[in-house]
Order: sequence, then structure tokens, then C-alpha cells
Amino acid sequence: MAQEANPSDDRNPVEALLNDPMVRMMMAADGVSADELRARLVETGVRLSTPLQDASFGVYRYGVGIILFNMAGDVLMARRIGSTDGTWQMPQGGIEPGETPIAAALRELQEEIGTTHAEVLAESASWYRYDLPEPFRRAARHKGFDGQVQKWVALRFTGSDTEIDLKTAEPEFESWCWVSADAVPGRASPFRQALYRAVIDEFRAFACPP
Repeated sequence: MAQEANPSDDRNPVEALLNDPMVRMMMAADGVSADELRARLVETGVRLSTPLQDASFGVYRYGVGIILFNMAGDVLMARRIGSTDGTWQMPQGGIEPGETPIAAALRELQEEIGTTHAEVLAESASWYRYDLPEPFRRAARHKGFDGQVQKWVALRFTGSDTEIDLKTAEPEFESWCWVSADAVPGRASPFRQALYRAVIDEFRAFACPP
């Protein structure tokens, strides 16, 4: 049984961190128990005085990104409905409570791209973080978040292009295309380009025919 936080305990900031919903979501996604993480924090002398969402670096939404390769090694990118800047992005979405990043990626694939025909290739070794420009932070869909913290999942599309259907129950994209891996960052918004370069580098081994 998890130990309850004691206001007089000098580990209380650690307990506040462990009880934060976002941290619990990350722990569930990574398969790390509260006891394991508590031991790591105490061992390294970590003392946090505020919960994660109130920390000085901002408020971040935890989610998953999808890098979907086809059999030729190209990557799927899509243009968001109403986009006016001519940029494209890879599918992404939030991780629901109790959901692993891989499960979230497969769910988001169906919800955004309209298909489940894909095999899992790999999950990113670590979490990636990026900041949203101020105009994006004010947009309703971002709900006041300063940015995103994501696990990325590499998938191989096993269906045919005709199965990709953007007219889902809650459509987010208006068009899509296959792009060579090296061209992906240049097609994205500037604030995503560094993230996309890092993701492409991590999964570059899959950017070729299997």
C-alpha cells in the first residue's frame, strides 16, 4: 500500500509529485510504481516544493505522437482542418488515464486517420517536450497548456492507401500525404521542427523498406 503523505515529513514534496495526476499517468505508461519512483527521487536527493503542473517551467499536456511508416519507408503527414500556414504534422493525441503510449497511439491512429492496419515497430526511449507559441496556447484545443510532453510510437502501415479515411467521427485533418523521412521537419511548423528532427533520428532505421 502506498504511504500517505505526512505534512511534517520532509519527503512531502516528493509525495505531492507522486500524487500529481499527470505524473501518475506517466508512471502508468512507463510501468513504474510509486514506490520505485519515490526511491529514485529520495536517493538522488530530489526535493520539489510544488506539484508538476505548478512548476515554473509551465503546464504541459502528456500525450503520444505517431510516426507512421509505409512499406517504402515514407512517413504520413497531414494538414489540420483550417490550417492557413501551409504546414503539416504527424498524428498525435492525449494519453487517457490507465492507457499505455502504444495503446494510445493505436487509438489515435483510428480516431485521426481512420485505420487500425499497422504494426508496432518501437516506442521512443524517452519523453519529448516542445513548447507552443503564444497564439497556439490561446487556442481552445490546447486548453491553456504551454506545450506537450510526448512519447512517440513508430508504426508500419500494413493496409492500402484507400483505407486511410480522414472523415472520422471527429475529423482533425483535411488532407494527407506520404513524405520522405528527411523531408518531414521541413514540412512542419517551426516550433515542431526540432522535435521532428529528433524523432526522425531516433526511428531512422525504419525509414526504409522492411
